[in-house]
Amino acid sequence: MHAVQTILSPMYPVNQYMVIIRPSEAVINRIKTIRNDWKTHFNLQNTQLQGGFFMLAKFSQFAMLEQRVTDKIKMIAMEAAPFRLQLKDYTAIPDHSIGTGIVNPAGLKAIVKMLRREQRILKGGGELPFFNDQPGLWIATRLQQKQYDEIYNRYKNRHFTAAFVAENMILLRKAANQKQWTVLENMPLQNLPVFSQQGMLF
Repeated sequence: MHAVQTILSPMYPVNQYMVIIRPSEAVINRIKTIRNDWKTHFNLQNTQLQGGFFMLAKFSQFAMLEQRVTDKIKMIAMEAAPFRLQLKDYTAIPDHSIGTGIVNPAGLKAIVKMLRREQRILKGGGELPFFNDQPGLWIATRLQQKQYDEIYNRYKNRHFTAAFVAENMILLRKAANQKQWTVLENMPLQNLPVFSQQGMLF
């Protein structure tokens, strides 16, 4: 069995993918300031600091099916409407992650629901797709207990407000031989009727 896997894996490489929404540059810059402050004052490692985006789904798929995946997610972006996101104060997942609170997550959850609807094409590479039903803007994750307690106790009553309009959905890719995620496609949310086109993809 191992010999067969060794022969087949180069022929059928598997990529990892993420679907994300990035805030506006103004919000990202504010998050960077907070992140740098936490890194300095709470001795955080780079691996504990998040990139300032909302992760909606993560999955793996055979590289040879990448165009089908891209086309399907592009259709979802065409169907989805831009929406306003309002961030307020801080939230946490005990005892390991802290980020900003979201006042109105309905727009994010709607796109996650649309992605889940198309999970057939997102299944591949031996892993089930992950659909994030509680997407958040996490600033730090994988915190040690002491780090979590220190940050949470200092920031749980602090105020943070920001808002932006989500106008694009981004598809990221990480190939098997890569360590970094790269942008595969930046897809505008267009609020267009696409149901009549979906049957033409395959």
